[in-house]
Amino acid sequence: MNTSYTFKCDACGASSVTQQDNKQFFKCQYCGSTVVLSSNQPSQQQTSKKKLSFILLIIPVLVIALMVVFWIVFQNIRAKPTVEQYMPTVSETSTHTKGTVQPNLISAATKSHSEFDDPKRLLKISSQFSGKTSNGGLYWIVGVKNSGSETVYRPGAVVSMFDAKGQRVAEQSGWSSHESLEPNMSTVVLVFLSQPPVDAERNELTTLASKQNSFSSPPIKLAIENFVVSTSNGLFEIIGDVVNVHDGPVKYARVYAVAKNANDEPIGLGQAFATQKNLKSGETSGFKIKVGTFLVGEPEQWELWGLGRE
Repeated sequence: MNTSYTFKCDACGASSVTQQDNKQFFKCQYCGSTVVLSSNQPSQQQTSKKKLSFILLIIPVLVIALMVVFWIVFQNIRAKPTVEQYMPTVSETSTHTKGTVQPNLISAATKSHSEFDDPKRLLKISSQFSGKTSNGGLYWIVGVKNSGSETVYRPGAVVSMFDAKGQRVAEQSGWSSHESLEPNMSTVVLVFLSQPPVDAERNELTTLASKQNSFSSPPIKLAIENFVVSTSNGLFEIIGDVVNVHDGPVKYARVYAVAKNANDEPIGLGQAFATQKNLKSGETSGFKIKVGTFLVGEPEQWELWGLGRE
């Protein structure tokens, strides 16, 4: 019985060969030449099977290697703390907790500055409170005051964290909603660090400010006509009216609320757009602010103000 193989004839190059009498002899059906297949000369069929086996073996190895590389890159990205500014909004108060003081971090080394040409030297830290959110983030509520004789702009604060060796391991800034601060005026700054480093041993709190920018238009102050404060699901809810008392219309009307303790120190804050963001001259809009995510202790009083844009 003859068995056919896919094997090329050395004489004519044809690929149809017949085995003769179950021996190592093969005869070409086209030119009649006889070919001897040695025991160490594999057929193309055997070679194809070996290639397929190798491919099937190497694919899982490549997949595992790629998964390991992606995992290492992902872990490195997560390990880097964010440095973007964060301000609370109504939508972010759904996962809230009242802040708890961090004894090992709140003893920050506050730097004092004398008055120099640099506007940030004019800002003095009047108070600071630290808290922790439910997802492990840290925040600082900082009261700052313009102790100089000139108006400063973009008042803010920055928290720098250091490990036991003195190496800086985190840097986070925050700014007040007041874009300018006149002499002897005070404001509140929120600094929020969503992923604090676990090896931080101490931190330093310093102020930020800049000179006037001629390209930015100052915000328009809006009047808060009245408001009431209640509690709902562990949050303080502030509802009231904001009024455009200017001759022209304003856009992006927003209301800010600061919670204060018995010593008149800021211990919490929140903000929200007015229900009507665009207000005509003399027009009134309602607003609702929820405070609880960034709050340390029980407030004794509230301070509210409104801002808009031309």
